[in-house]
Amino acid sequence: MSQPRNDFGPFLVNQFGESYLPSVNHEAFSFAGSQNIYHNHYGQAIFSKDSLYIIVGTDSGLLVSHILRKGIPEGTRYLLVEFPEVIERIRERLLTDLPASLRVVPYEAWEEQANAWNMKDYLYLETVRQYKSLAVMDAHFEGYLKLWNDLNQRMVLIRTEVSHETGTHAFTQRCLENLFENRLEAPLLKGCCRGMTAVLLAGGPSLSECFPWVREHRERLVVLAVARVSRQLLAEGITPDVLFSIDPYQVSFDNSREMLHFAAEALFVNMYHAHPALLGQWRGRSLFMGQLFPWTTPLNRENLAFPGSTVSHQALGMAIEMGFDQVILSGFDLCFSPEGFTHAKGSQEHQSGPDMEPPTMFVETNGGQMAASRWDFYPSIPSLGLLAERGKAEGCRVINPARGAARIPAVEHLPWELLTWPTASVDVAGIWRRVLPEEGIEARLAHGKAVAAELDRVRREVARIRKLADEALECNARLFGRKGRAPDFKFKTRMDEIEAIFDSELVDSSRLVKKWGVRAFLTLSRPDKEREWSDEEIEKAGNRYYEIYRDSAKAMGKILDEAWRRVRSRLEEEKPRPDLNLLFDQWEKDQQPGRILLFRDRHPWDPATLSPKVVARAESLEKAYEEQLTATENAYVRMIASQVNPQAVRAKVQFYFRNKSTEKLRDFTRGIEEGSAPQRGQYLHFCRGFLAMLEADPDRALRSFRQVTDPGLLLDAMNQIFTIYLQRNELLSALAVSKRLADRSPLHLPHYANLLRLTGSVAEALKVYGDYRRMVTKDFVTLTRYGKLLSDLGRFDEAVEVFREILADDPENAAARHFLLAAETGGESSRGGENH
Repeated sequence: MSQPRNDFGPFLVNQFGESYLPSVNHEAFSFAGSQNIYHNHYGQAIFSKDSLYIIVGTDSGLLVSHILRKGIPEGTRYLLVEFPEVIERIRERLLTDLPASLRVVPYEAWEEQANAWNMKDYLYLETVRQYKSLAVMDAHFEGYLKLWNDLNQRMVLIRTEVSHETGTHAFTQRCLENLFENRLEAPLLKGCCRGMTAVLLAGGPSLSECFPWVREHRERLVVLAVARVSRQLLAEGITPDVLFSIDPYQVSFDNSREMLHFAAEALFVNMYHAHPALLGQWRGRSLFMGQLFPWTTPLNRENLAFPGSTVSHQALGMAIEMGFDQVILSGFDLCFSPEGFTHAKGSQEHQSGPDMEPPTMFVETNGGQMAASRWDFYPSIPSLGLLAERGKAEGCRVINPARGAARIPAVEHLPWELLTWPTASVDVAGIWRRVLPEEGIEARLAHGKAVAAELDRVRREVARIRKLADEALECNARLFGRKGRAPDFKFKTRMDEIEAIFDSELVDSSRLVKKWGVRAFLTLSRPDKEREWSDEEIEKAGNRYYEIYRDSAKAMGKILDEAWRRVRSRLEEEKPRPDLNLLFDQWEKDQQPGRILLFRDRHPWDPATLSPKVVARAESLEKAYEEQLTATENAYVRMIASQVNPQAVRAKVQFYFRNKSTEKLRDFTRGIEEGSAPQRGQYLHFCRGFLAMLEADPDRALRSFRQVTDPGLLLDAMNQIFTIYLQRNELLSALAVSKRLADRSPLHLPHYANLLRLTGSVAEALKVYGDYRRMVTKDFVTLTRYGKLLSDLGRFDEAVEVFREILADDPENAAARHFLLAAETGGESSRGGENH
């Protein structure tokens, strides 16, 4: 991480007495105190206990002061990463006596410091939290964007490594929740589509390009799609043949719930840990990828899973396994559209507007252009290339017709009009009949009973582990003579026996328990392993070890109990006369009200034969399901909507404006037009104003900027209005705007003072210069102007004082040396008019 050296200019002092560097924070703190700004922006988010906060930027040191003022929570550490030049500027004022739990370091030292604080322990506990300072978000100094991007890319790799070490609770939990539904393995589809063409649809911006071609050739294609594009497929009237989903998190259901409308025609291929609200409410056929149980068991049969962490990887790998001659990709962009969109039209992401991060990562597209990408797209390119290479070796061409999509190794690029389409229609339903076993109650019952029996076996073993861990805790206490008893080494022998049981009779279940509690177990490791431990330390470590064992067994036991009850409920569903209230309770608990429809598909349903209470509950479930499918508000929608805000729009527009990227700003403006952000109108006025400035159309710029009223955008708009008036030499109009700017920020006082001088208000100009001099030190350009104005007015002694002040801080300052030399030799040049 290297940046050119930068002294970052002088500090300003706002009306709250806070010093900040305008070159870093521009006007962020000019008319509001940092305490209020940070309270509104971060709240309590950066003050959790037992956390490691890694924050890029210090906001001229104000963020350090804020953390110290609020107090560092117990067990928490702060690592702020900053440019060396800024560290030097704030060192004496802020960094000389920091607590041991707060450090400000340059990029080159951050990872060493994080490791010295045992960052992996925090990662195991999922308490490493990364935040941007306002300097990063505003990106007034663009180096902060690269600083953030470099650190973030490194953290992605570190987090991935740790995730592979520990696994995640979500995968294990979803695996157990999906046991009854995960019945048919994906290898049943191997080679079933030889000689055929598939189109594989993902959620990138180019998705819509395929729709006319898919409709035209629909009868001769097998349409595969990731579940998150179901909304667009419904809108286009295209029914997929296969849908894919893998993610275990709620956002997956929120993005993909429309897939449930396709259950009558489509096949669902899910990873074993897919979200249960999708799989449990699916009314069609499904196959799963991966393992059935998260432990070793004969019920785990051979299955498929492919390299790569996204649903696109698994879908492409599965398409190749199915034997297609060619797979045509659409929506596999892995980069942004020119307008800045990350996802296809019709998606929640597209609706919120273009991506707001100033671009720092670029890829080459199939059309030979460079397109912006981001940290979670970019790493997918090589692994998708490996899958395409594998496909080529097996006789499957992988083609991406989109010019704007990222170029992927081994993926051919052919425009849609040059593709070769099959001539014969495809009987997809016939393929499924041929390769899939017939659906029926006997198969479901056999699977459910086998799963329930396996769950019951492991439940008993985990309960035994919990009991043995409790016994080991008692042995540990007795070994060291607690509870009023003398130390007794025989308890060490029993503890060894318990460990032997864990490692032999209960080996699979103990691994399951340890995997669930792995983060807590890993915190037992010590950096000073070579040092000899005291008896007290050994006792405490043993005690903590068995507490973790016991607590992890307890937590896993609860999850296994819930999984067992769910499977029993599924078996109850198969009975001719099931306990409906038991079923309703389970569906409500699992938030799967749509199972009422699946149940009615499989059972005669006559409300006249049921109690009014049962009928009412059934109707309530149907209503809840309808609401689940049509709800417009959820946490993910709110999160992506919050990313389009005045501060983010301002940062991106300024990024393009400073870099004179007219075409990119024009594209971004089109993106804002397509989105539906609540303040869309204000954003458009702002964008169009800056676009007009780049296009040298000041009249159009003025019309746009005069309509900007949002407080987060107003200062930048006023600055541009001020610039236009100056360019036109309309000094009185510029003076009025300059006064408004100076009232908001001391950063504008020098411009205001200079305009006062030029318009004849010399006395007022002197007063403004004097006010600014008291607020700001080491702004030598402004001090030079002030000194020369004093000299022009005959206030020679005051002018000498100003120039001596400059030389005290900058002994090589040429203007000050010249003035004082002339003064000492009695020359007239020091008393002449302003010469600059």
